[in-house]
Amino acid sequence: MTLLEFIKPLDKQALLAFAKQCETTPGQLKQVAYGNRRASAALAIALERETDGAIRCEDTRPDIDWAYLRNSAGPGAVPVACKRGLQRRGERRAEERRQIERRHEDRRA
Repeated sequence: MTLLEFIKPLDKQALLAFAKQCETTPGQLKQVAYGNRRASAALAIALERETDGAIRCEDTRPDIDWAYLRNSAGPGAVPVACKRGLQRRGERRAEERRQIERRHEDRRA
């Protein structure tokens, strides 16, 4: 469902209430719905949240990689791709520590 399809049947009061739930104005919603303005990422998220998923972020802002963001486990979670990078970095650090220990052992011997 598009934003335009969602707001078209709403009367003024319902549109105003929906806009307040999304922390925006009815005018901004109409501008986005008719394609005159681009929704912010925050608005795209609010639209999906307030419509219970009827209007998806991917449809409102297709230029954002929502799939990447959805792979995270919640607030403060590290996305899967970052976890792999951190794991590799941790492995590199462990290997560096082993090499340093070997050098120290070689010097002692």
